[in-house]
Amino acid sequence: LDLRGGVCAKCYEVIEWKRRYGKYKPLKQPAKCLGCNQKAVHQAYHQLCPPCAGSRRVCAKCMRAPPAPPTAEELEAKEAQAHASLESRLGALPERQRRTAQRQLAVGAVPVSLTARIERSHGP
Repeated sequence: LDLRGGVCAKCYEVIEWKRRYGKYKPLKQPAKCLGCNQKAVHQAYHQLCPPCAGSRRVCAKCMRAPPAPPTAEELEAKEAQAHASLESRLGALPERQRRTAQRQLAVGAVPVSLTARIERSHGP
């Protein structure tokens, strides 16, 4: 669980934005925790105290669990889909550009100019 100060990355960015632009209002008194109903929340914008957030493994502000990392099968499927998409776009290129692209793919490098050429000839 990668939490900065007990909050998820999105909530951390929201709180940092408030601090940066002068919108952050610190708590004057401890707030009530929604988990244990004790006045134990000392940080502004948090809903859970640190022990409750840690035991539940959720964000102390939005009370959501962080997303699970993608599995190997999901990564493989996404990569296969990207490869199929690239192959279909290569089919729209003229022969000379298609062969150039296939040679560069065999080496493992796809330059930005090739990607732009594919986008231009095939469309978004």
